[in-house]
Amino acid sequence: MNENENRELVGKYYSRFLDADDDLFTRFTPEPVLLYTPARNLPLQGYGQCYDLLAIVTEKTTAISYGNAAAEKISQLYTLLLTDTISIYEAIRKVFSIKPICSIKYFFNGEAQIETSARLLASSDYTAFETFFKTNNPNAKDITWLRNYFEEMISEKTCCGVFMDRQLVSCTDSPTVPFMSDNIKEIGINTLKQYRNQGFAKDACSCAIREITKQGKYRSGRLMRQTSPHKNSQRVWGLKNGENRILLL
Repeated sequence: MNENENRELVGKYYSRFLDADDDLFTRFTPEPVLLYTPARNLPLQGYGQCYDLLAIVTEKTTAISYGNAAAEKISQLYTLLLTDTISIYEAIRKVFSIKPICSIKYFFNGEAQIETSARLLASSDYTAFETFFKTNNPNAKDITWLRNYFEEMISEKTCCGVFMDRQLVSCTDSPTVPFMSDNIKEIGINTLKQYRNQGFAKDACSCAIREITKQGKYRSGRLMRQTSPHKNSQRVWGLKNGENRILLL
């Protein structure tokens, strides 16, 4: 696939989050596009809950998908975006009285010839993975599901990690994608707190990209989660508080 085809594939994937049939990335609209859909009243697969409002924000357009819970305030949000020089991030804070959590989503569009210190994990690495998971999630009580999840990632070759002194310090996982799972794969990443900002997450993700693209199963549209706001990137803003839960794409 060439770059345009890759972007089209990822654009369609993001558009499905808003329950839109077409590729919202190809639109150019100076005003926000509002889309009411009953899908916002139902749990989003892979995310474990309902989101009252979803929005795609690109350089060309802002498209907002909302359900019943957000309907009462959607006109207020729309008016604020039209009449004020305010970002959608700040507009949502003002209208819904809540602070969104921001992360950026990327797509991979390149050859998988990537040098990395990470390696693909095997079934024999489960003990290290379980220790890593417990360290990163100290409040997790029921992990009876973890072994099966790990083995699924091993079979799909999506679990890659960096070891330091035989300890797993950074590792990818394989979040469930709600749409187009035959073509799209998301890469989740976690790093132990004391090993962050040292390039280990980059190495682990690079290894996962290499392994996934080698399979040829998911083509080359790749999505990766990361926390950091940037106005020139395709964004995902997520928030959860009280009765209003919003995820901004």
